[in-house]
Amino acid sequence: MKCLLLSLALFELLFWHTGSALFLDDNCERIQNQGGRTTTPWMAAINCEHGFLCGGTLITKNFVLTSAECISDKIRLFVQLGVRNRSHVNGVMNFNVIRSIVHRDYIEQPGPNDIALLKLHTEVTYTDRIRPICILMNGAASVLKDINTFSAFGWGTTSMSGRPSQMLKTIQMRRRPSRKCQYDGIQLTNGQFCADSAMGPEPCTGDSGGPVVANVRNRTVQMGIISYGSIDCDAPGVYTDVASYTNWIASNVQQVKKNITMKS
Repeated sequence: MKCLLLSLALFELLFWHTGSALFLDDNCERIQNQGGRTTTPWMAAINCEHGFLCGGTLITKNFVLTSAECISDKIRLFVQLGVRNRSHVNGVMNFNVIRSIVHRDYIEQPGPNDIALLKLHTEVTYTDRIRPICILMNGAASVLKDINTFSAFGWGTTSMSGRPSQMLKTIQMRRRPSRKCQYDGIQLTNGQFCADSAMGPEPCTGDSGGPVVANVRNRTVQMGIISYGSIDCDAPGVYTDVASYTNWIASNVQQVKKNITMKS
């Protein structure tokens, strides 16, 4: 608890001295409802021509963050924003994916560097229903390492139906020792962390790519990406540590922007 208080104090100091430059996108979500979450404007549903694949998060007007495992062998992808119930289309925005950027050191599941970016065919117009999640930058991301309780979101398989859920689900999570997630002798890297559900089911098939989030200073900050876990989805799972990849995220976003500017 003492470490967490010190880390939050550091975050406060950085926030007030650097302001919104602390985030990848200055317009990322501010939590208005102090009594609890009512919206998830950053949640993205990723699809291919055969249907729903996995989750992701809107991080800028042009990019969605997800897992490499979800999209590494897919050619045609599109993203839906503003969706909670996948069977309802009202208010949902559809975007074609014109470029997939998979981490060059990604090793097929299960493995490290399970992170990817999707470049959308056009810029997203932010509304109350569609807005990016906060990606913490400038070294302050170390704050997240001391946060041990958070929430995961996804449309993954449910035990009752065996099929992906139509309604977006959320699960309360807690950080666990790395040894709890050593499947088949695989050791976690510094870019991963282990977590399980505080109660109830674990994230499952179809949840990969979705976010693990924490509320920091009334901002929704993405801590992790759902990566992989046990076959039966009944044990602690592995999550990509977003704080370890902020430089990779920022450099790829900026490089694509630079290329677009040069072409125009």
